[in-house]
Amino acid sequence: MERLQAELDVRLDWLTAHGLRRVSTYGPYVSFESPKVHLDVGYDVIDGAELALTASIRRRGDRRTYCLASAQRRLGVPECLARETVMATDADLGPAVERLSAGLRTIEPLLAGDDRAFARLETPAVAA
Repeated sequence: MERLQAELDVRLDWLTAHGLRRVSTYGPYVSFESPKVHLDVGYDVIDGAELALTASIRRRGDRRTYCLASAQRRLGVPECLARETVMATDADLGPAVERLSAGLRTIEPLLAGDDRAFARLETPAVAA
């Protein structure tokens, strides 16, 4: 976790411009908060074998949590991550955090706590 924290501190330092700061580390996750937003970044296992770096976002005080891909989809952002960021080896951590950072930049209005962006996120999807 120390290595993940170090990579996040360097590659996600731009989050501070939105008032987000690292507040805790628990299990495989590092949490960032601002007065309006809670962001978790951490490890997850996909299909029982692949290690991935994931991110989820929610309004502070709200239980509804959205993964990065879901937030991108609901905001109409072309997804740049198929299913978060898969890592094959420990050496992949730096590039994985960089790809995750690029993905998070596509949802900056949410990270900034923009109420209109959260309203779009929370509106139920309409079937085509």
